[in-house]
Amino acid sequence: QPEGRAIAGVCRAYAHATQGRLQQVRFNRESGVFDLQYVAQPEVDQPTRVYLPATQYPQGEQIACTGHEMCYEHDESSQILQIWASASGAISVRCTRVA
Repeated sequence: QPEGRAIAGVCRAYAHATQGRLQQVRFNRESGVFDLQYVAQPEVDQPTRVYLPATQYPQGEQIACTGHEMCYEHDESSQILQIWASASGAISVRCTRVA
């Protein structure tokens, strides 16, 4: 299906809102590895939101979040990962494909 290849070529994981200062964001389309680093600012009243498209993660994804006092939730139906920080500090997020 040519359309499927085209969609996979342009559809990618990305952060469309960050609860703090963005430091770095990367997505490797071939490996499916998405990395996000930011400095959390809990006074921002909205969570970090990351789009994890099923096109890039057809078998699911593994999510690893590290940092200061935070929690996360992934809603597979909306394909959105939300991360809430309750303290200032560095947060790193890595999403990888499930084989």
